[in-house]
Amino acid sequence: ITSFISPFSKDRENARKIHETAGLPFFEVFVDAPLNICESRDVKGLYKKARAGEIKGFTGIDSEYEKPEMPELVLKTNVSSVSDCIQQIVELLQEQSIVPPSAIKDVLELFVSENKVEQSWAEANKLPSVKITKLDLQWVQVLSEGWATPLKGFMREKEYLQVLHFGILLDDGVINLSIPIVLPVSSEDKKRLEGCNAFTLEYNGRRVAVLKNPEFFEHRKEERCARVWGTTCAKHPHVKVSEHRICSFIFAVVI
Repeated sequence: ITSFISPFSKDRENARKIHETAGLPFFEVFVDAPLNICESRDVKGLYKKARAGEIKGFTGIDSEYEKPEMPELVLKTNVSSVSDCIQQIVELLQEQSIVPPSAIKDVLELFVSENKVEQSWAEANKLPSVKITKLDLQWVQVLSEGWATPLKGFMREKEYLQVLHFGILLDDGVINLSIPIVLPVSSEDKKRLEGCNAFTLEYNGRRVAVLKNPEFFEHRKEERCARVWGTTCAKHPHVKVSEHRICSFIFAVVI
């Protein structure tokens, strides 16, 4: 999705032809805002300068704007809110099979709600814990803030294999995701935690998340390294880290 100042029809048609020649879909979106609305939103004062003659060739003042005749979508920004306009664009792309249906769903944040924080802390302090690295903590943040939606935590094996081999998640439409988000643990921790329905993640002595319904599965490090980084060379920095990590489990809830 790109935004251009494109007042002339020939420029827009040229952009459409370039896409068509390349076999790519092109959707013209007309952001239809009356001139007085554009001027009221001009925080830089450019319209004022144009009316004063300080700027020449300014669209809408002394340069014509050629209104699109058949755009795929018209957004009336003097009527619709920013959120409504975004929704209309997403729905257009969904109808044209450019984005999956899940793209219009809510972002899945995994934070504990404010009214349950105290209760969650009390429960977390009674659970066994696993110490995690700074990198693991960063993945907890990615998950908790919803950046990896629709994931509800670290990947189960099915999700892990989909991403590893196809670069997508398939269970909720087609979601592009090329990096496995897993939490490796040692064989000792796996043995200690098997049978637990929940445990916490601990970083620098502080419990930062609760994991529920864990699923352990084998970390086939050669397969992962080859698929993600295109090499199994032990000198590669990420491969070197992976050599020491052997299994994974899922479902993080930040507390």
